[in-house]
Amino acid sequence: MAVPLDLEAYLDAASVIVGLPIAPEYRAEVLANLQRTTAIAAAVLEFPMSDEEEESASVFCPGEAE
Repeated sequence: MAVPLDLEAYLDAASVIVGLPIAPEYRAEVLANLQRTTAIAAAVLEFPMSDEEEESASVFCPGEAE
């Protein structure tokens, strides 16, 4: 079950946490981008995948020989 998101509250909290104030003239565009990102993430999370299909991805470790 999806949890309803208050993207405006999220934007306010996230901008404080990362120390990146959002100028009022850009706020609407940033919120629109968060809405698009939320929709894309929801589509990815709804993709059906059984436990049998899940595999760990290989890990790239630069400088290490195989």
